[in-house]
Amino acid sequence: MRTRPVVTALTGIGVVLAVLGGATACSSSSDGADSASTSASATPTSPADAMTAMCEQMIADAMTVEAAESLAESSGYVTRIGTLDGEPQAVTTDFREDRFTFDVTDGIVVGCTLG
Repeated sequence: MRTRPVVTALTGIGVVLAVLGGATACSSSSDGADSASTSASATPTSPADAMTAMCEQMIADAMTVEAAESLAESSGYVTRIGTLDGEPQAVTTDFREDRFTFDVTDGIVVGCTLG
């Protein structure tokens, strides 16, 4: 079956427009000095930053698993135990932005990762 010349021409035009549109979107009218300061001040604290701070708090406060789970769940996050008393636990390898994985020794959270 032969491709119609009109369809091929329209497809080619669409590709050219997409490439040109992408190049225009990447260009900047400023030297970059102003945009860096503007984006830094406009960027709110990310959820990952909040979760990292929560992880650090759980470890620094030597929270029990129950207390750490309660803190995480009250903030809308889920938890799981990755290692228990030095023994790796069966966990999935998927990444979830709303999950903490705890390393637990003697009922205390000693390590915490996101995902």
